[in-house]
Amino acid sequence: VYGIIPLDFGNLSAMKHIVSPSIGFTYRPDFTKAFLGKMPNYMIKGYDNQYYDSFAGSNVGSTPNLLKQEYQFTLQNLFYIKYIDEKDEIMKEQILSWNLQANYNAAADSTHLSSITSKINTKIPKINLDLSIKSTHDIYERINNGTSITRINKFKNTYYNFPLPYLTQLSVSTSLNLSGKAIVGFIDSSEVFNDNNSLFDKHTIVSSDKKLWTLNLGINYNLNQKIINSLIDWEEKFNISSSLKINLTKNWEIRYSNTFDVVNQEIVNNTFTFKRPLHCWDFNFIWWP
Repeated sequence: VYGIIPLDFGNLSAMKHIVSPSIGFTYRPDFTKAFLGKMPNYMIKGYDNQYYDSFAGSNVGSTPNLLKQEYQFTLQNLFYIKYIDEKDEIMKEQILSWNLQANYNAAADSTHLSSITSKINTKIPKINLDLSIKSTHDIYERINNGTSITRINKFKNTYYNFPLPYLTQLSVSTSLNLSGKAIVGFIDSSEVFNDNNSLFDKHTIVSSDKKLWTLNLGINYNLNQKIINSLIDWEEKFNISSSLKINLTKNWEIRYSNTFDVVNQEIVNNTFTFKRPLHCWDFNFIWWP
């Protein structure tokens, strides 16, 4: 299913939204019980009334001993834009994708619905900016069982007896890539007139084929529910990383990279790398100040 939205904003002319829902089903029998009227005998019942798997520890994996009747629900959203570039050509770009997924196990004793996962990815090609957002929501209440977090068959939030999802995990990451080339000269073009009808010489910049410098910036933010001091609380992680590469000469290259922990206000790592090709091998000098 798709729809087109006409736009009249700058160079944008239209936006297209494509929705692709899908449903899947997975069935896995319990091989400790009769299947199609017969016992498969993959699981052997011992004198202590415990089942022993004949394939346990083998390359094919253990035999399933739990019934599974699971439905998979996926909803994919894709967003495209159509615009006119500097050369008056019509361009089409995907700028956003949003995927939702959840599973429902009809054979489970409780908590039939799994957590709901959401993934959002966007990319702005003009400035090489990427953004990714991943989140997990749940409708069941979570408790501390002493060693881990357990879901119980009870809705945490409801609205007129309808369960409302709540956030249990969040991950946001973005990256920005910048680069520049060395200026090797100028080319004089013909004289042109400006808006004031005065003559001036227009110069065209000539750049080298090889990049002079490259800068990569990254931001990562994570929020997770964990057991902290015997209570279910949020654990927050926030890091900013950067990497700068400069081609000093034809053969010499220097790279500086670091990671800064915003939560604890400290530099996690700090690295200088010097690199030079030497005939049939490379020279690398790494310094951790």
